[in-house]
Amino acid sequence: MSAWDWAATNGYVPFGDFNWELNTKSVLDEVLESAVDPDQLGQVHRHIVEGHPRPGSCWTAAEGADLLVVGSRGRGGFAGMLLGSVSQHLVIHGQIPVVVVARRRPVARLSG
Repeated sequence: MSAWDWAATNGYVPFGDFNWELNTKSVLDEVLESAVDPDQLGQVHRHIVEGHPRPGSCWTAAEGADLLVVGSRGRGGFAGMLLGSVSQHLVIHGQIPVVVVARRRPVARLSG
């Protein structure tokens, strides 16, 4: 699951025909292609949502799954934290095994 939200622009109101949903899907696809065996990609269910990735929406997206993989943190809080609030909640209250993946480098691309 990957989420996008206007709040992620840090107060900047974008204009033009930038497609946030398509950009989010592209970033998610790139991350999955680098992390998942090509033979297994067909078994990965992708969910793109607009808004904050609240724990409840993560569990809904993971319904029927054997494993939930999430990023280590979002954009809120303090940059030095190891886990964001959503990933921390999912690990503590996990209904299925949860894997937290730390970001090695920025992957967001804000080009039209």
